[in-house]
Amino acid sequence: MCAPSGKGLARGFILSSLLLACCLRLLMFKGRYPRSGNHGTDSTITHDLPGKHQISQQVRGHRVNVMIHARKRSGSSVTGTFFGKNPDFFYFYEPGWIVSHQVRGITREDFEFLETIRPQLLSFLDGIYSCNFTQHEYFIEDVNNVNIFRVNSELPFESGPMTIDKITRFCLSKKHVITKVLRIYNIISAAPLIRKHDIKVIFLVRDPRGLTKSRETFYPGSKGLVKEGELYLSDRLRTEIVDYCRWLEVNYMAISNGPDWLRNNTRLVRYEDIFQRPLDIVPQLYEFTGIATDDVIRNVTEEVSDQKPGNAEAWRKGVTFKNVQAMQGLCPDRVWKMFGYRLVDSAEILHNDDVSLVETMPNVGPHEFQDIYYNKKYQ
Repeated sequence: MCAPSGKGLARGFILSSLLLACCLRLLMFKGRYPRSGNHGTDSTITHDLPGKHQISQQVRGHRVNVMIHARKRSGSSVTGTFFGKNPDFFYFYEPGWIVSHQVRGITREDFEFLETIRPQLLSFLDGIYSCNFTQHEYFIEDVNNVNIFRVNSELPFESGPMTIDKITRFCLSKKHVITKVLRIYNIISAAPLIRKHDIKVIFLVRDPRGLTKSRETFYPGSKGLVKEGELYLSDRLRTEIVDYCRWLEVNYMAISNGPDWLRNNTRLVRYEDIFQRPLDIVPQLYEFTGIATDDVIRNVTEEVSDQKPGNAEAWRKGVTFKNVQAMQGLCPDRVWKMFGYRLVDSAEILHNDDVSLVETMPNVGPHEFQDIYYNKKYQ
């Protein structure tokens, strides 16, 4: 099967993103999506919750809502840990997986599938940021029985299985909320939700070559990108590279052409920057959310720094130049330039550790939104 080029579809997705951004500008101007008022002290907005629980803006104070907007194998779990280990945060791990599994019975990541679960996912996210789970009780089954949620969600399983009442109380006991979301294709589709809850969006990206190498090792029966010295890049990986590059461009253009408030509520950070300089990057992410780091987070950051030194470009080991050429050919040159990833033109460059493939991000958007290390040389 031939690998899809994705050029026509990518062009269509970008045009639709720009159209959505223009519509959002008009809607925001007309006041269709008001802010939640989280930063006010006079508001007493409440939401009905089970067990006579109520959440008041006066009690919440300066509640911070955060969303990690990413894709699989892009460093989202580690990034989530930097916040999830903070005792002030209620951390919900990958609600999109639960929605796709419980509502559709399968878990896919392509645009067509993600569009089918978008209404349910956005509704579920609204419930999470409101600490109101009454409309989505189906998620309890996966939270209790699927290991990734027990391990990663930082929920109080030590006192027994989760129930709606228990998870509601736990959510209400926390000052802030963060979600790790891997199944929103275009962030513009979540703009009303982001506006309503004043969500700080961490737009997390990774070099498509590194992401592909990481995904390849996760698939059952995988024998690596090199097979008997020949070029080996499965149809599944080829399709996923095209899809991921499309996702990168669609979201970058949607945000950079979107309303001012969306750009101000979004920070772009690269996987490579996090793993190269976590002690610098994590405090900047916290500063973006308006929360000060503490000793707990500094300790977690130091542990990650010690455990994964040099992990930023580790994918370059064990791959052939032919495979890298194949990966690069599936992603438009403009996307590599957009995110500051250097293309490899020889095997010598690929395997030369003194030459970084992560460079400064150029200013490519008409309205630049701030990335963490914008115009600072990757070292």
